[in-house]
Amino acid sequence: MLIAEDILLLGTDERGRDLFQQYRQIVVGGAVLTELMLRGNLGLDGKGKIQVREAPAPTEPLLAQGLQELARRDGRRARFVIPQLGTGLLDTALAGLSREEILQPERMRLLGIPVGTSWELVMPAVRQQRQRQLAAVLLGMEQPTTSTGATIALLQAANVITRVFPSEMRPATSDKELRERARAVATGGWEPGDEAALVLEGARVTRHAWQGARRHAGRL
Repeated sequence: MLIAEDILLLGTDERGRDLFQQYRQIVVGGAVLTELMLRGNLGLDGKGKIQVREAPAPTEPLLAQGLQELARRDGRRARFVIPQLGTGLLDTALAGLSREEILQPERMRLLGIPVGTSWELVMPAVRQQRQRQLAAVLLGMEQPTTSTGATIALLQAANVITRVFPSEMRPATSDKELRERARAVATGGWEPGDEAALVLEGARVTRHAWQGARRHAGRL
């Protein structure tokens, strides 16, 4: 499962609620950017500007679409590109989970009139298994890997770590302690070292994009 798909799965609770609220597309954009960096297709310079690099092209439709979009924005600051990138990729990411029969689209109606689409969790066991895997990392029972470290770092960047791992999953760990542990994972220090640094960089620009969107929404 791609990082963006992992994020969407964890960000959809068992009642079909979107835990990211209106910022889901930002986390998807950041996840795709981070995964392309890990694969060597992209880098960021010292000012956070996108640099497209020579590497084998991804075969997954979501990453291929993401790379194409980011190549058109080569040289721009990633924090400003992520929201628009994620908006364009969100449907592709959700469609991938739908093909796997993990999420299912449901038309929302108001007075019989279609007003949008919600996504229902069809296979809660898949989400529960991933929650347990990540909780083991957060609670210090397992060492982070590139996959678990990236997902935790991006969930922390979007400030949803305590929603994805509610108190009943970790009765001895407070919200404050959980956030501190997620920050410790996000700052890296786990093998392989270069990949940890890339995850941290991807999470950092995602956090900046999320904060920018929050500030903009507050001015409306």
